[in-house]
Amino acid sequence: MSDGQGVESSAIEDQVGAGFAAMAAGDWRVARDAFLAVLEVAEVPEAFFGVASALFWLGDLAGTIANCEKAYAGFRRRGNPMFAAGAALSLVGYNKGYLGNTAAARGWLSRAARIIENEVPELSGELLGATAYVTDDPVRSEALARQAAEIGRANGNSDLELMAMHAVGQALVQQGRTEEGMLLLDEAMAGVIGGEGSDPMTVAQISCMTMVVCGSCLDLERATQWVQSLEGFIDRYGCPFLYAECRTYYGRVLFENGDWVAAEAFLTDAIAMSRGVFAAPHAFAAGVVDSGARGPGGGRSLTPLAAQTTAWSASRSEIGKACRLNSSGP
Repeated sequence: MSDGQGVESSAIEDQVGAGFAAMAAGDWRVARDAFLAVLEVAEVPEAFFGVASALFWLGDLAGTIANCEKAYAGFRRRGNPMFAAGAALSLVGYNKGYLGNTAAARGWLSRAARIIENEVPELSGELLGATAYVTDDPVRSEALARQAAEIGRANGNSDLELMAMHAVGQALVQQGRTEEGMLLLDEAMAGVIGGEGSDPMTVAQISCMTMVVCGSCLDLERATQWVQSLEGFIDRYGCPFLYAECRTYYGRVLFENGDWVAAEAFLTDAIAMSRGVFAAPHAFAAGVVDSGARGPGGGRSLTPLAAQTTAWSASRSEIGKACRLNSSGP
């Protein structure tokens, strides 16, 4: 398991196990420290992957990606295609969701595809789901996500099924089939909050993308209601809105519901995370913060939703995934 010399593998395994146990309990700092303790004595791929996952929840963008890349390289050197493919798929999401770096996301998707197609076909459903996430064509995304959902359903993989169901819903919204798509988003959210998935990351991903879709459609009432439903999860694991884009829309929800202090914190984080790397959420978050700061008398002000659409419109041209609302269907 370890590349280090003179280190008892059982002790390392125990420490890695303690890290993953802390992650299961939502204690991200304890998990991070456990994995880092392992890496002080040996370059263990599982520890790199664990650190990456813990740092994701702690909001460390650079650390998440750097450690996930090290995990990938370690798994490849060890000859473990299953875990290498898993790390590559994680890097697809991190690069697209964190950075808006579609080129890097597609590069990691291609690497994952080569491994999965040649060595671990049992991950074909996850590959379909990741491909649906990266593609710019909502019709193709829908088709791919439906295939992934079917594989998840057939194999009893609720995390895959719910993630893919959500992707189908998002693709339908992007096609203008808003009501149909939103119903699937609601169903996927109900499933993960109800405990069908086994991984907190599934809740984070689905919650984050729900926030993005609701924000894109200006459906802040639905977003607010789902935030309320997530309170129990947030109490245990922390805030799931970790990508810059979904932090932006979550900040908007807080803003519209009168919690300016929390909204300002999330929007400021989104601005910092996206500055120079992800134009759309950066412009939108900056616009909302600016419009709040320019309230009556020049002080902080919570303006009505109608007034906030000015900030949205200013950045809408940069947000290419805004849903196309129409009544005629596709």
